[in-house]
Amino acid sequence: MRGRIFLWGTRNLSRAGRVTFINSVLTSIPIFSLSHTFVPDNVLVEIEKLIRRFLWSGNLTLNVAHLVAWEHVTKPKNAGGLGIHCLEEWRSILMAKLASNFLSNADTLWVKCFQDKYGNRETIFSNKRCDSWAWKLIC
Repeated sequence: MRGRIFLWGTRNLSRAGRVTFINSVLTSIPIFSLSHTFVPDNVLVEIEKLIRRFLWSGNLTLNVAHLVAWEHVTKPKNAGGLGIHCLEEWRSILMAKLASNFLSNADTLWVKCFQDKYGNRETIFSNKRCDSWAWKLIC
């Protein structure tokens, strides 16, 4: 993320250009990772800090006052925001999608493997401390 920002931060992008760059590049990198792995909260917070600093200052070296609260920036454009994706919301959406795929695609190999390993439990979505991170993500 820092490398991409350093490459583009040296160019004089307008604020609208930075919003477009954030939506098309900077948020798509962690969203891809969130679709199949668990990313801890502190990592998401650091990524959003980088995005906020780039949005308001254009690079990572300057500290500039944020003009609008982050909750308003992450609203959709039709609700008055800038349409920047909130990574914590995307994580929960993609986790729900993974669980939905688990329930609806019973004949796929990855679902069969998880059912063989974790299917003998009292409730289907229960996890234990020693379970894999992938199963905990589905649960």
